[in-house]
Amino acid sequence: MIFPLIFVILISSPLVGELMGGSGRLETNSNPETLYFTADVNYPKAVSEWVGRNAALTEYARSVDDLLWSPLQKKPDDYELSDRVLSTSSGKLFIVDQFQESCSPHASVDEIGQTLDGFLRELNSHGITTYVAISPNKSTLNWESVPSSYPLYRCAISFNQDFWDAVLDVDGVIDLVQPLVTFESEFSISSFKNRDTHWNQGGAATAVTTILNKLDDEETLPDLELYLERIIDYEGDLDGLNGVPPIVDQTVSFSIRNTPVVESTTEVVEENSYDGNRRISNMSAMPLLGKIVVFGDSFTEVAEPFLAPFFEEITFYRLYDFDVVKYAELISDADYVLFWSVERSFTWRLTNQWVDLPSVVLESN
Repeated sequence: MIFPLIFVILISSPLVGELMGGSGRLETNSNPETLYFTADVNYPKAVSEWVGRNAALTEYARSVDDLLWSPLQKKPDDYELSDRVLSTSSGKLFIVDQFQESCSPHASVDEIGQTLDGFLRELNSHGITTYVAISPNKSTLNWESVPSSYPLYRCAISFNQDFWDAVLDVDGVIDLVQPLVTFESEFSISSFKNRDTHWNQGGAATAVTTILNKLDDEETLPDLELYLERIIDYEGDLDGLNGVPPIVDQTVSFSIRNTPVVESTTEVVEENSYDGNRRISNMSAMPLLGKIVVFGDSFTEVAEPFLAPFFEEITFYRLYDFDVVKYAELISDADYVLFWSVERSFTWRLTNQWVDLPSVVLESN
């Protein structure tokens, strides 16, 4: 691979002076939202948080970027970058947020592991059977498709590896990564859609069978097996974020063998702008698990049709408006509680939304 040369200019300004102590070197890339400074530090992690807090630098970066990537210098040809989307030459699209969060995390890896461990230990000690599932970022399963010339590649992949080592070491966290790797190997297909942020039905169904096998400690359910149904068309959400008309692409449709046949009733349990909070009650001649409350996001929503038939009662709440006081009683009454978040939002949700829940639950009891 031929890496494009990067112009380096010497500058002296209040903005740079604040960070570098008076002067420094400025490096830019084709992303107008991202600036990197180099000094005797590991530049992506050292300054990304600072840059994120200085919105004034964005417009400055835009002008400098336009100057440096002039006709005299060719931009990288293995990817294109917009404000929200990384488009690779392989045809895979990635949302930029996942790389930015990894390079400027809301907490250190040690803090994430310790907070998560305390969160689960406290809830389970109160008699609330609680699990956490983390839907991996698309890049976590596709690092080989992320160009190493992309400036956030190095810091993102480094944090990503440390993050998973920390969270999977916590009792009560359900490992979805290895089952997805196994699924991709067995079926020779990706678990994610090329032009979308989310996993496809194969990825979602794999996650669901993994979660069910973890919860079903009394072996109530029959053996679960995935099977490919057909190839289907879809329009990905990343084209819209990229500001282009949706491109019709193809993905896979999967089902889970031995899914219970149920009679279901559904009710909206709380009106909200996301229209995702609902309770499904099931009756079946086949054995079902008990009552579960699932706090999830758009990844969970893709998985919901696979998960719902296996429980006598399943209540879905979207994490976007999570309130520890509001849901404390609901959590206390459930047979199982599952907190299910995508990787790129997990750290913020854990350290800002969920962290006080155990103490609130204890008070409500």
